[in-house]
Amino acid sequence: MMKFFRKNTKYLLAIVMVLLLVVWLLEDTVQSWGRGSGGADVEWGEVYGQAIPLEDIYAVRQDVEILNGLGIPWHSFFMYFAGQIREPLDLQEWYMLDREAQRRGIHVPDADVAQMRESLAGEAIDSLRKRYKVSNADIDRALKAFSRVRLAFLTDLQALKVSEADIQNYLRETAEKAKVKMAILNGAQFIDPAYEPTEEEYRQQFEKYKDKDPGMGEDRFGYRKPERVQIEYIQVKAAELAKHQNVDDEEAHKYWKENKKKFTRPPETQPSTAPAVEYENYTEARAAVLKDLAMTKAKREALRLGTEMAKALSAPWATQPATQPGYRQPPADALDHERYPKIVDAFRSRAHDALAYHRTQMVDRTGFYALGSVANAIALQGTPDMISLRDAAFLVQGLAADPKDPTLQRQARWFHNLYETLSEPFVDYEGNVYVFRTIAVEPKQPPASMAEVKDRLRADLRAQRGAQEAAKLAEQLLERAKQVGLEEAVKQMPELAQKLGTTPVVTPEPFARHQAQFGRSVPTRVQEIGFDPKGEFVETVFSMAGKTTTQPTKVALYPLESQQRYVVVELVDILPVTQAEYEAERERAEQMLSFGNRSQFAMNWFSPENIRARVGWKPAHPELDEQKTEKAGV
Repeated sequence: MMKFFRKNTKYLLAIVMVLLLVVWLLEDTVQSWGRGSGGADVEWGEVYGQAIPLEDIYAVRQDVEILNGLGIPWHSFFMYFAGQIREPLDLQEWYMLDREAQRRGIHVPDADVAQMRESLAGEAIDSLRKRYKVSNADIDRALKAFSRVRLAFLTDLQALKVSEADIQNYLRETAEKAKVKMAILNGAQFIDPAYEPTEEEYRQQFEKYKDKDPGMGEDRFGYRKPERVQIEYIQVKAAELAKHQNVDDEEAHKYWKENKKKFTRPPETQPSTAPAVEYENYTEARAAVLKDLAMTKAKREALRLGTEMAKALSAPWATQPATQPGYRQPPADALDHERYPKIVDAFRSRAHDALAYHRTQMVDRTGFYALGSVANAIALQGTPDMISLRDAAFLVQGLAADPKDPTLQRQARWFHNLYETLSEPFVDYEGNVYVFRTIAVEPKQPPASMAEVKDRLRADLRAQRGAQEAAKLAEQLLERAKQVGLEEAVKQMPELAQKLGTTPVVTPEPFARHQAQFGRSVPTRVQEIGFDPKGEFVETVFSMAGKTTTQPTKVALYPLESQQRYVVVELVDILPVTQAEYEAERERAEQMLSFGNRSQFAMNWFSPENIRARVGWKPAHPELDEQKTEKAGV
């Protein structure tokens, strides 16, 4: 047991760094389940038919505080085995697991606990004692609880075995392969460019899809006009500010010594594959260093100016009363169209020629890209609240985005009113800074008339007709191929063969039902078919092998209607796993199965509903338990 801990400590401790800090878990759990600060009215519920004593609640709270202080991931060490993400354990679940381990008679020798404590950093132990006023006995009790739960889990985990039947089935799924021939009929190949739809066809198509976004209606049709916004913004140009930065040689020399690897000689020829060569001394690098340092200082100055302007422009909104989630009552000067030009004039003496004011036309999300680098400017880059200016511009009053939408919780801080300046500046990849506000919006709406989208309607109706022709010919090809085989059937349909091009029948590499990917078994992706996450094409092929039929060949039609493609596939042969392949792949198969079994077992063993079931959990406050279950998605 101790050997396992020492061997995997770095992995276990790394896990906790990428998960949520457990402090909020403790506070949330204690407040919700503890009903206060731990007085006489504290109730959790029952385990194994017995009420949980108050002293147990105090003890487990202290245990997890100690484990947190020591950096021991009691709430997430199972992640090392599970290989999947789920919510960390909480205080209540940890208590249940420890009670279960005790009830099972899991014994951890005192010597092992002492050794575990001694293996931890002495500074951490000392800090813990001072912070929480705990003794070695308290620390040992917490370490024993952790070891007890871990040992209970590992005992069950080690009992997992991979059977020979499991290995055989896995290799059948991943090594037995199908050999096929395919004819792929693409609707685009059957479009008649001379076809002119009737007025009734135009009208029906328009009425059916005018309120659908492009690509979102049936057959991916849609003609609704996208949201559009108009913004105005102030740009602070870093390159212009760089011209006015004062950089002396002392400062530049220090900067060069700290960043020598950043400065290399320009190659003598272009392009060059030779490795970059650093300057030998500051004198040689001086010009490049002065230029780089000036630009570095200019970027910082641009951000300072942008931050000041953003704060000044957004300040009047901060004290306004809220009208609804995400929005506020506009201040008196909200509609002042000269507000931005005035702020530019106020800052011009500090910014020289670095400030520029712009007002765009109405643009949709795609049109933003034509505006240049402003579209991709980022606010709070590297933080969970990071957002691009292009996205923030549409989180505005009057458009579809809803501040109450739970899927937009991360963007909640960016919802704003029309004419409201966002309080954070946005920075592009060149260091230019932008302060902006949205001044007009146009929600999604259907086209004003059919004439507005007549060309798209015509193209879509032709594509739809081409897809229908492809589907009809695919059915005909299927029936003929059942009798004479796919290749001969195509030959007997010369007009179809001509449409299909120089290789009307393709023969992909033989493929298995599943393939290993990132430690998991997933449906095989057949390149010619493309995205097929459920493996429906592969299943169609292998299902033919088990069917008894009187037809000379085994063929099937696999429609990819969303792509307007139709695949007629002939099963040529099933290539069984040879003895040599079985022997060569057996060890890998066993490892894959073991990994998958361990991962699934860990997720099940530590799942909240299974923990509760194992200990016979009965909550004192069922309504809170239900809320917790719903939050976890159980």
